[in-house]
Amino acid sequence: MGAQVAGEIPDEDELLIRLPPDQVVWDENLNRHRASGEALDDENLSSYSSAILTRIGLTPKDVLEGHPESWSVAGILASVFKQRGLKLNPDPDNSGPRCGPAHVTISGPKPSKARSKMAKQSRLVVTGDVEHCKIAKLKGPT
Repeated sequence: MGAQVAGEIPDEDELLIRLPPDQVVWDENLNRHRASGEALDDENLSSYSSAILTRIGLTPKDVLEGHPESWSVAGILASVFKQRGLKLNPDPDNSGPRCGPAHVTISGPKPSKARSKMAKQSRLVVTGDVEHCKIAKLKGPT
């Protein structure tokens, strides 16, 4: 692997996204909870670099600082977004929460079908209230 360009997010970096309870689904095909496609429906999606969080001594749970305990955190590899042509923009916020220096904006259009495919690549790294989550529609093997 070549040297990392300043500001470039490596493919293997897991980007963490906050999820309110209504954006978590149970996927019967994958046999696990994951983000819903709706969770990714933002032209400039807010996320946090797990690599930077680790470097500054924080954990994925710290991403939920100031949010209800019922929320979850999903992780998706940076490569998943890059393969869809989305831009990963380091956007540190040193005036906000402790995790602010790890902030990354995921920019670009995310059509419904693409959101669904990307969401299937997610995993919950912090599990909040998932007791009443929706069940993802079964459409055959993923």
